[in-house]
Amino acid sequence: NEPPNGIRANVLNKYRLMTDGGGKPADCNWYDVGDEYCNKPKTWRKLLFTCVFNHALMTERCKFGPLGWNINCPGPGGGGMSSNGDPELDISLRQLQIFLDLYDEVQWEALNYLIGHCNYGGKITDDWDRLAMMSMIGFFVNEDVLVDGYKFGSGSVLEKGDYYAPSDTNLEGYQEYLQNLPLFESPQLFGLHENANI
Repeated sequence: NEPPNGIRANVLNKYRLMTDGGGKPADCNWYDVGDEYCNKPKTWRKLLFTCVFNHALMTERCKFGPLGWNINCPGPGGGGMSSNGDPELDISLRQLQIFLDLYDEVQWEALNYLIGHCNYGGKITDDWDRLAMMSMIGFFVNEDVLVDGYKFGSGSVLEKGDYYAPSDTNLEGYQEYLQNLPLFESPQLFGLHENANI
């Protein structure tokens, strides 16, 4: 029972577990992209996507060995994030949904702290790894991701513009976008130099 390999497969696998129009959190087995699930459905869908994408990015960064993470590989069995499901992602998404329902404005600083330092950072012991992880979370959990056209990556990956949070759509729209992503990712998607593949 191997986890999916690659950003595309990893994120698509999470979206296959979701529902569309399943109701409130208590009614759903996992997460829902429907309008009833959260008080701010458009914001929820954008941040849901970016959090799942960031989780896949941190997991897949392990394939670069010490270039990806100095000590802790946050992938399954790496000693960083849990290899038993994805509790870091699960609690982050649950907190995100709660914060969106509770507050009129999105609490960016609190979400970054909770997701970064509490949910993911508690198991990362290397200072440079923690800095890299917090930078990635800050890139994906910020006000700019709510604007259509906000792209992910660096260098030629950023210029090509394949990776972004899609415009507000339904579950099938997200799955269709994910299925059209490249099968193999450039290291520049991870913020690394192209030679990291060597």
